[in-house]
Amino acid sequence: MIEVKTRRDGEQTYVLCRSEQRIPKDRAIRVKQEGRLRVDIDSLAKRVVQKRLVKAEKINQAIGRLKERYPPSHATSISATTRTPPSWRRRSMPTNTPRPSSSTAAI
Repeated sequence: MIEVKTRRDGEQTYVLCRSEQRIPKDRAIRVKQEGRLRVDIDSLAKRVVQKRLVKAEKINQAIGRLKERYPPSHATSISATTRTPPSWRRRSMPTNTPRPSSSTAAI
């Protein structure tokens, strides 16, 4: 089954197509990226613990680079201080509520 959603925004029309076959693929991509993010955060934490990275500004820059490298990381919260190594947790995801101007069709 393919789900098609359209949304009109002024003169632009956006079309979103989703299929059941795509769900496992998208999930696998997210799991793989999350695993890579965890490895990189562990590496960053190791640098902080070994005192190779001490300044808070540099730690925050490294965290910013990780967020840039892994865009879906908007679903994670990464925090660190000069006294504690970086840690992360998954944020709760908002529920997808359809907008009133959207129309949905199933094919």
